[in-house]
Amino acid sequence: LSVKPESTLAIDKLRVQGAGADTIVETQLEVRKGSILGNVKKLSAASKYEVKTEKGVAGIRGTAFHIFAVGIFRCSDGSIQVTLINLTNPAQAPQVFTVTPGREVNASGATPPSVQPV
Repeated sequence: LSVKPESTLAIDKLRVQGAGADTIVETQLEVRKGSILGNVKKLSAASKYEVKTEKGVAGIRGTAFHIFAVGIFRCSDGSIQVTLINLTNPAQAPQVFTVTPGREVNASGATPPSVQPV
């Protein structure tokens, strides 16, 4: 994990349980300002790696990514499951996107988010 200059990252949860092939790792990070780059190796089925921003949450499983606090979720290897939440209308159902290599979901602007090439 690399925290880019002038960025703020919070570690909400970091838990390791067990050992060897049966190790379960739970990681929950929050990008509050700026951006982070990461590369997560393949996790066990019970493990969880999530990165939150003010716009939504990215579920990471064996992938390389670049996530911005403003709500941009980029994938450079593997895939990312992004769940976007409408904070101005919490009753609205969340939007779920699968982001594959060379693509991103940009929820930072006025246009509706969609998966686009980087």
